[in-house]
Amino acid sequence: MVTTTTEANETLASRSERNMPEVSAEITENIKSEMDPHVGGSPQNFAVAQTPKGHPGLPLPGHLLALFKSLTDPYWKRSDNLEDLEAALDFQKAAVARIPKDQPQFAGQLQKLAVVLTDRYQRLGNLEDLEAALENNKAAVAQTPKGHPDLAGRLHNLGISFDLRYQRSGNFEDSEAALENQKAAVAQTPKGHPNLAERLHNLAVCFGVRYERSGNLEDLEAALENSKAIVAQTPEDHRDLAGRLRNLAVLFIYQYQRSGNLEDLEAALENNKAAVAQTPKGHPDLARRLGSLGVSFGIRYERSGNLKDLEAALENNKAAVAQTPKGHPNLAEHLHHLGMSFKLRYQRSGNFEDLEAALEHKKAAVAQTPEGHSQLAGRLQVLAVSFRDQYQRSGNLEDLEAALENDKAAVAQTPKGHPDLARLLHSLASSLRVRYQQSGNLKDLEAAIENNKAAVAQTPKGHPGLARWLQSLAICLSDQYENSGDAQDIENALSHFSASFTTPTLDFLNAWTAALQWASLAALHDPMQVVPAYSAAFHLLPDLLWIGNPISDRQDRNRSMNIPKATSDAVRACINLSNLKSAIEILDQGLATTFQQLLQLKTTADAIPPRDAAQLELLSMELYNGSFKDPQRTSTERSTLITKIRQLPGLENFLLPRPYEDLCQVSQHGPILILNSHRDHCDAVILLRPTSDPLHIPLSDVSIDMLQKIKLNLRDTIKGRNFRMTEGEISRLAGRRERKLNIKELLNWIWTCIVNPIYIALETNSVTSGRLWWCPTGDFTALPLHAADPTDRFIQSYTATLGALLEGTPRRGSDHALRVGIIGVTHTGPEGAQALPSVQSEAAKIASIISDKYEVQSLIGEKATVDPVRQQLKDCTWIHLACHASQNLTDPPKSCLQLYGGTLDLETILKTPLPHAEFVFLAGCETAKGDGVLVNESFHLGSAFIAAGFQGAIATMWSMCDEDGPVVTEVVYGHLFSGDKRPQASNAAHALQLAVKHLREEGVPYERWVPFIHIGI
Repeated sequence: MVTTTTEANETLASRSERNMPEVSAEITENIKSEMDPHVGGSPQNFAVAQTPKGHPGLPLPGHLLALFKSLTDPYWKRSDNLEDLEAALDFQKAAVARIPKDQPQFAGQLQKLAVVLTDRYQRLGNLEDLEAALENNKAAVAQTPKGHPDLAGRLHNLGISFDLRYQRSGNFEDSEAALENQKAAVAQTPKGHPNLAERLHNLAVCFGVRYERSGNLEDLEAALENSKAIVAQTPEDHRDLAGRLRNLAVLFIYQYQRSGNLEDLEAALENNKAAVAQTPKGHPDLARRLGSLGVSFGIRYERSGNLKDLEAALENNKAAVAQTPKGHPNLAEHLHHLGMSFKLRYQRSGNFEDLEAALEHKKAAVAQTPEGHSQLAGRLQVLAVSFRDQYQRSGNLEDLEAALENDKAAVAQTPKGHPDLARLLHSLASSLRVRYQQSGNLKDLEAAIENNKAAVAQTPKGHPGLARWLQSLAICLSDQYENSGDAQDIENALSHFSASFTTPTLDFLNAWTAALQWASLAALHDPMQVVPAYSAAFHLLPDLLWIGNPISDRQDRNRSMNIPKATSDAVRACINLSNLKSAIEILDQGLATTFQQLLQLKTTADAIPPRDAAQLELLSMELYNGSFKDPQRTSTERSTLITKIRQLPGLENFLLPRPYEDLCQVSQHGPILILNSHRDHCDAVILLRPTSDPLHIPLSDVSIDMLQKIKLNLRDTIKGRNFRMTEGEISRLAGRRERKLNIKELLNWIWTCIVNPIYIALETNSVTSGRLWWCPTGDFTALPLHAADPTDRFIQSYTATLGALLEGTPRRGSDHALRVGIIGVTHTGPEGAQALPSVQSEAAKIASIISDKYEVQSLIGEKATVDPVRQQLKDCTWIHLACHASQNLTDPPKSCLQLYGGTLDLETILKTPLPHAEFVFLAGCETAKGDGVLVNESFHLGSAFIAAGFQGAIATMWSMCDEDGPVVTEVVYGHLFSGDKRPQASNAAHALQLAVKHLREEGVPYERWVPFIHIGI
C-alpha cells in the first residue's frame, strides 16, 4: 500500500516506482555459472558441449555467438543490437524444438528460452513474449525433479515471470505466485550458494510488492530485513550492488510514507544516490535508477519545500527520459515522473509553461501505457489532476471535462479492495466538486460527497492519506450545508475536520489550508473548535518551514502560505472568544518564524545528558552557520535527536511551542504590549505580569486601512534616507517631504489612538513607570510607537517575539571579561565614497569613555573591511557599528552593513558564530526597518543581531543624522560605563532614553530623534 503526501505527487512512489529485479542479469547468472567451468569459459566451447551430437544447431556458430552474447553481455557490455537478441531467440527456439522432451537438457533449454523471451519483453513490451516466457518457465519447473540442483534457479525465474506479469496486469494472484516461487527458491538454495543473495533479493522485492497491495506492515518489515541484509553482504564491486541499493531505497520510501520518519526518506535518497553513482554511463538500468532518484528528491521537496530538491528531481527525471529509447516499456514511467516534477514546479512558480509541460508529459505517459497495465489507472488520475489545474487556470470547460473523464476511467479500472482505490475516488470527488462550483449542479456535489465517503471508508486508521480524505469530505459537507441549511451537515463537517487532525499526515501544506478552513467554519458554527483548529494549524509550522532549508526558501513559503494573515486571524478569533492566553500562544508561534528557529538552534537544556547535548550543539551549529554539506540530512539527524531527548523525564516539551505559563514569564521585568492589526478590528493585548491575566484593550479608533495609509505616507516621507546623512541633507529632505506626512502630527495620532489607551490600562493596574516592551504585528510594525509618549515615563523597547526575550535573559551570564569592539566606516571606498565625517569623532568618544576600564578593539576607516569585522564580531562582547546600512525589501536576507570595500549582509551575520555577544549599537540607517511583505518576520539588521546571539541592540528605523552619532553615543556609553560595576546589556534601553532626551532638549527636529529604538532585554 503506497501512501502519499499531496495529490500532486500521489503516484511519485507508486508501484511503477518500485525497484524490480534486473531480470536479464539475474536469470542469466545461472547460465553463466553453468558456462564458467568449461575450458576458457568460451561461449562457443560451452555451446558445443551443451548441444547433442548431430544437433542441427551445431553448424550455426554465428547464432550460437549471438545467443551467448545476448545472455552474457548483461555482465559486461549488454548489446543494444536488437538483431542479436532476435538471432538468439531464433536459435534457442530451434534448440528447444530439436531436443527430445525426455532428455535431461530439455528443461534447461526451456529455461534459457524463457530468458531470451523475457529480455525481448523488457525491450519491446510485447505481452506475448511475457506469456511465452511464463509458460516456458512453468514447463521447466514441471520437468525438473525434486532435489535437482537447478530446481531452485528455475523456481526463481518462474517467480520473476509471475512478478513481471503482475506489474503489467495488477492481478494479485500473480503477485502471490511470484512470492511463493521465490520462497521455494530460497528454501532450496543451500547456504554459501553463489546465487543465494540474488534469490533473497528477489524474495525481498516480492514482499515489497505484496506490501504495496496489502498494506501489511509485516510484509514491509520482511522486505526491508532481507534487503538490508543483502546489501550489507554485497561487495562494493559487485555488479548487482546498484540494483540492490535501488530496491532498498524504494522500501525506505514505503517506510517513510508509512511512518513519516525523515530518517527513512534520507536513507532512500542515500541508497538511490549510491545506486546511480555505481551505474556506468550507457548501462541499460541507469535510466530507471535516475528516475528513482528523481522521485526521492521530489518526495523530499514535498516535505521540505527546498528548491534544490525540486531542481534535482527535474534534472534526474529529465535524464531518465533522455536515456530511454522510444518504444521502451519503461519510457511511460519516466515520462510520468517527469510530468509530476513539472507539476510541482508549476505549483511553486505559477509558470504556465510548467503546467503545459506537466500535461504533455502525462499525456504521453498515458498514451504509451498499454490497456490493462497495472499503472494505467494511476497515470490517468494524475493526468486528471493536471487537466483540473489547467481548467482552474484557463476556465476552459473542456479541460474540466477531460479531468472528470480521466478520473472516472481511473476508478473504473481499479478493482474493489485495491489500495489505490481510495486515492482515485478522492481525486474523482475533487473534480466533481470543481464542476459543482462551476455549474451549481447539486448532483455533482452529492457525487463528490459519496466518492469522498467511499474513500474514507476504504482507508484504514493511521493511513497518512486518511486526513486528506476527511478534510475533503468536510469541505463538501460544508458546501452542502450552504444549500440545505441542515445543521447535521455542518456538524459532520466539523467532526471530520477535527478527526483529520488526529491521524498522521505527510501532506502538511494541505493540512495547513484545511486547518484554517476548519477554524473559519468553527467561528461561524461552533466557536469552541476555533482554538483547536488554529492550534492544529500553527503546530504544523516546523514541518512547513523546515529548518534544514535555506532562509530564502522558508521566506518564500511564509509568503505563499500568508502566515502573517493567518496569525492575525487567529489572534483576533481568540480575542473574540476572550481566550487571551491562547491568543498569546498562537501569536508567538506565528511571529518572526525564521529568527525563532535560529534562536532555538542555540538552545540546550541543563538536564540533557552531556553526550546528547554535545551532539545537539554540533548539529545545531552546523545548521546555524551554514557549514553543512547536506542540510536536509543534518536537520533530520537533529530532529531524531530531539525526539530522543523528549523521551527523558522533564524534557517532554523540549523545543516545542511554549505554553502561556512559560511565555508570561517575560513580563516579570515589565509589561509586554502586543498589537494585532486585523481587517475587522485592531486590538492590544497586555501581558501585565506573570501573576496577572492578560488584558484586552480594543483600539476602536484604529483601522487597518488607516494603518496602511499611514505606513505608505511614512515610507514616502522617509524615502531617500538610505544612508546615514549629514544635518543639512536631512533638513533639505525633510523640507521636501513635509507635505507628505508631518511627523509631529503622526506621533500625536499614535498617542491618542494607540498609546494613551494602553497607558490608561497600565495606570489602572498600578503600572506607571519602568520598562515595557512593544510587540507590534502587521501594519503596526511600521509605526514609531516608542516616540509617541509626551511624558517619557517608561523605558521602551521592542521585541519581535516573546520567545526572543525568554532566550535572551537566561542564555548567558555576564560575569566574563567585557571586550568592546568599535567599527567605524568613515567612507566605503576610495576617494571618500559615501563619507561619514563624524564617525572618527564618534569612535574616539567611545574609546575615551571605555578604554581605561575595559579592552577596546577598533577598526576605523580602511581597516573596517568584511573579514576583520566578522572576526571582531566573534571576539567581542559589545559591538559599536558606525556605518551606512540598507534594507533590501525584495530580498531581506541581503540587507547589509556597508563596510569599507564591501558589504556584510544579514544572512552572513546569522551564519557567524558569536559566542561572547551581549550588546550591539547599530549607528547606521534602516537597521530596524523590516520586510515590507512579511511584516511579522522583523527581518531587519537589528533583529538579526538578536537572532545571532546578542541580548540587546540599539538600531534605527530610518536614517540617522551623522552629526548626532557622537552625541548619542557619548550619552549612551557614558551612562552604561558610569559606575564601577561591569556594565549590563539590560541597561542599554535606559541609556538610549537619556540620549534621545538630550537630543530633544537640544531642539533637534523630530525626524532626527524619533528613529532611535532599543530591541531586546
